[in-house]
Amino acid sequence: CEVIALDAAAGRRRWTAAFATDNFRILPPLAIDLEGAGRRHVCVALSEKRDASSGGGPQIIVLDDAGAISARIPVAGVSGDFRETRHLWGVYDVDGDGKEELLHGADRMLHARGGGSLQDVWTWPLPAESGAILGMAPAVGDCPATLSVRSGDAVYGIAGADGVPRWRAEAPRGLDLTILPAPSALPRVCFGNDGFTACRQAWPANAGGTYGEPPATPRSYDALPEEQP
Repeated sequence: CEVIALDAAAGRRRWTAAFATDNFRILPPLAIDLEGAGRRHVCVALSEKRDASSGGGPQIIVLDDAGAISARIPVAGVSGDFRETRHLWGVYDVDGDGKEELLHGADRMLHARGGGSLQDVWTWPLPAESGAILGMAPAVGDCPATLSVRSGDAVYGIAGADGVPRWRAEAPRGLDLTILPAPSALPRVCFGNDGFTACRQAWPANAGGTYGEPPATPRSYDALPEEQP
């Protein structure tokens, strides 16, 4: 297969990178600004044939702004067509530093990779065999930027900076799903189909992804007057 970069203004070909693959299905190439300077690399996930320069198999190949390979990242625990992780694939500035990170699935984990060598910034174990990144809500006040990730019959809010779950809501798989953000609060998760729509309030989650207790709100009460017999 070939990855072709075009000059958006003129439509001219800038560079081409060709790969010998053993599966025709690849994940969509993603442009990523690793340095926050406007120079974008390209990440492509494919299953490459084994040769002298590559161990072959599923991997992420990183191309610099000239189309040269700058890194190869083996991807464990996925098939050659990436069907288990095709929805765990995206680019976000997860920690708000102006530099983008690559998110991908591998070996039943969600990985956030950043920096020039795309090292793991954090990993999060998926509760189910597969999952899907639904989007990212920006940081608001004391609430950090949060990734919404669906896995199994639940949706999780994962803190972008460290990969720790913040909230969780049950949402049966196979249904349309919408997340209603709530500034400085936990969102609502709506799901349904042509016949019904339901909405659930997300609940705090602990570091293991199970439900936690909501923060207590202090209250004060005036003393009741004493009653005379």
